[in-house]
Amino acid sequence: MPETNICQYYPPWFRRILDFQALCQAERVDLRTMEDAMERIHQNFFIQTMDENTTSQWEGILRILPVPGETLDFRRLRVLNRLSLRPPFTMIFLRQKLDSLFGQENYDAVIDFPNYALLIEIFAENPGVFDNVGVLRDIINIIKPCHIMYNSALTFPEMKKSLYVTPYLGRAIGITHLPELIRPDAQRTEDELI
Repeated sequence: MPETNICQYYPPWFRRILDFQALCQAERVDLRTMEDAMERIHQNFFIQTMDENTTSQWEGILRILPVPGETLDFRRLRVLNRLSLRPPFTMIFLRQKLDSLFGQENYDAVIDFPNYALLIEIFAENPGVFDNVGVLRDIINIIKPCHIMYNSALTFPEMKKSLYVTPYLGRAIGITHLPELIRPDAQRTEDELI
């Protein structure tokens, strides 16, 4: 923004006086400082542009402990993610999170109302899915009501195997089902196994 010349607003006979010219210079510096402060306040209204002090205040409010060496952009993103995980939660919200993590039609989410259960099956198309499964687990632990059971299955279409995770009394039990990895020419008959 261009500098504001206060002297132009004074009557012409004041503009010639040296004291008023010095006063205009001092006010110009003060106005510039005030404009910078107002711009900083405006940027702190938005999480994507807030400064480090405001980010620290939000981390304190949300009980986030920053790790030394994290960038300001990462800390802002974590605050934004934590704020997006505030109630109320709906199935639409969950589907939006699943879309962002795994892509559309790469999962199936069903609510079993009579049994108070949430069932999610993720179709793993690439190895990068494993990173997002941990993020999904964290999200589900935050947004899921306590009385709802959560079951998930990670399915690999090419390998025909699934990883089932089932909570049991507040803890998760992981069970992995693998296909038989025996070559057809090396298979033994039942008589050889006895």
